[in-house]
Amino acid sequence: MPSTPAAKAAAAKKTAPVVKRSGPIPPGMSECKICGRCFATDRIEKHETICKKTTNRKRKVFDPTKMRMQGTEAEPYLRRVSAKVPVKAPVVAPKADGSQKKSDWRKKHEEFIKTIRAAKEYQAHVARGGNPADLPPPPPSDTSDYVQCPYCNRKFSEAAAERHIPKCKNIKSNKR
Repeated sequence: MPSTPAAKAAAAKKTAPVVKRSGPIPPGMSECKICGRCFATDRIEKHETICKKTTNRKRKVFDPTKMRMQGTEAEPYLRRVSAKVPVKAPVVAPKADGSQKKSDWRKKHEEFIKTIRAAKEYQAHVARGGNPADLPPPPPSDTSDYVQCPYCNRKFSEAAAERHIPKCKNIKSNKR
C-alpha cells in the first residue's frame, strides 16, 4: 500500500471513483469492488472484469473539430496537433537574404485610422445631403508587401497567395 500522500493520490487516479451509497444495498444486488455501483448478483462478475479493464486504460482526448471535419473537403486543412506538444506562435519566415520580415504595424495602424476617418467624413457628407462626387478619393491602401498572382494579376497577402495561386492556375477563364 502507498504510504505518502502523493503515492495515495496517484493510486486513487488509476482506479475509478467509488460511488457513495446513501442507503443499504437492495436485495438481489451486489456492489462492485472497483467502482462501488450496484448490479444484479448474476451480473456482478461480468461487470467487475470489464470495470478492471476500463480503469486501467487511459481514454483518448476527444477532438470535436476533427470529428466535425472528417469526410469534408476541409479535412486536409485540419491542423494535426498533438496533445503533448503545445502550439507555438507563428514564427516570421526569414527572407532569401537571411533577414527576417519586419512587421510594420504602426504604418498599418495609421493607414487604418486614415481610412476610418475618410469613411466617417463620407458618411457625414452624405448625411448632410452632399454629393459623394464632391469629396476627394479615399487614401490609397499600401499593398507593397502583397504578392501578385501571375494568372489573374490580383494581389494577396502571403498566406492568401499560397492558397490562391495553385487554384487560380487551374481556372480556365484566366488563360489568355
